[in-house]
Order: sequence, then C-alpha cells, then structure tokens
Amino acid sequence: MVVSLCDSVFVLEEHMGKGPAPATDIHERPKEEGERGTHRDGGKPRLSDTLPPELILEAGRIFALNSAPTKRYPGGKYPDVEGMPNFKQGIRTSKLLDSCYRHLLALMAGEDVDYESKYDHVGHLLCDLAMFWWMVRNRPDLDDRGSGDLL
Repeated sequence: MVVSLCDSVFVLEEHMGKGPAPATDIHERPKEEGERGTHRDGGKPRLSDTLPPELILEAGRIFALNSAPTKRYPGGKYPDVEGMPNFKQGIRTSKLLDSCYRHLLALMAGEDVDYESKYDHVGHLLCDLAMFWWMVRNRPDLDDRGSGDLL
C-alpha cells in the first residue's frame, strides 16, 4: 500500500488494524494568534514531537556522504544513477539486514561511531532500515528473507 508521507503512519496503521499511532492529536490543534487558515491534522502523528530531528539529519548526512566523491571512492561509494538514489536501483533485503546487524552488533559492543564513515552507527542503522522498508514495499522481487518460520 503506497500512501503520502504525511498520512503514511496513520493510514498504514488503520489498514493494519492497529488504530492510530500512539503520539497523535485526537483533536485539531487550536489556532495560534494571527492564524486564520485551516489544516486538518487531527489524528495524525506529531512527528516534530516524536522523531528527533538530529537523528533525521544524521541519516540525511549519511545518505549524502555515500553519494559524494571521496579519495577512496572517486565516483562516490554509492553514487546516484541517472538522478535516482543508488538503493532504488535495487538491493537484496538480506544485504540490508546484514548491514543493520553489523551496526547493531557494533552498538551492542559499545562502539558509537562507525570507523569508516565517522558517523554514528545509529544513523547508519536508520538508513539501512529505511532502505529495507522501501525495498520491501517497492521491490518485493528483491525480498529474499526466509519464510518467517524461525520463531
């Protein structure tokens, strides 16, 4: 199910029978002084209160870093292809989950910063999860996870 970013959490959770996200406005927010227009945001997640902007910025820096040229990777480690982000060309989900696992293991061992990029492992983990999320929804042909019979 593909929906707009604005409504994605609300619509997907409604679709999955989970109800609205916990951090949502039940009623429309009251208008501030000088505010005359209307914006229907009741029941939608208040992302500014729930997602740390520093983490989102860290993930953005990591995505930008990976497409920028460096001494080691003159064309960029993961360069865009014809204006499209590299990962949207397709990556097997198992590769993304392996990367998640490596960053998680580093965090569990007490290592906060990735030695190669000098950026936080949590930021890398967020990028890997974002790419995994996108791949599952947009490139199911590359979803090579098991059958779900592990547990």
